[in-house]
Amino acid sequence: MAASQHIHFSATIQDAAGIKGAKTSQLFIDPGQTLTQIITALNAWITALTAITDGKIVRQGVGLTVPVTVDQAGKPVSGSELDEGAVVDFDQTALSTHYGDFIPAFYAGGLTGNVVNLAATDLAAYTTLLTTAPVLGGAYTGLGNESLTAVYRAFQADRTHRRQLFSKSVSYP
Repeated sequence: MAASQHIHFSATIQDAAGIKGAKTSQLFIDPGQTLTQIITALNAWITALTAITDGKIVRQGVGLTVPVTVDQAGKPVSGSELDEGAVVDFDQTALSTHYGDFIPAFYAGGLTGNVVNLAATDLAAYTTLLTTAPVLGGAYTGLGNESLTAVYRAFQADRTHRRQLFSKSVSYP
């Protein structure tokens, strides 16, 4: 195949003072490449970058950009604001802590009054997707790679629903 897929490699570099900065390199690749081949190329880039920086690389990653293929007709909805969101907290495998998934510009159909309606059809489909494994041979996870197992709770998380209003907007399954 021909090169037709944009990706980027990224690294976070930390200097002697503990200040971190980002470095990226853009690539245009053949979309038939495997994840193993991409990681091999990433590691080659990190090796070359390590040789030319006095900073310490503390994080590396791959970003993949693909065109949106889901119908976006009618979006954005009039009056929608990114900061008017909701957080769905998930239980995680083998952890007592929860993973909070912020959903920006949360849709009005997902609210009953000021409470997040976890039974709303579209929201239930989303939370089921995130808690049902396997996905690509793995699962959706929290920040420490622990699988999301069930919804713990949800609440509105915008600037008008601050801590004092949390108890009025929280919902549990």
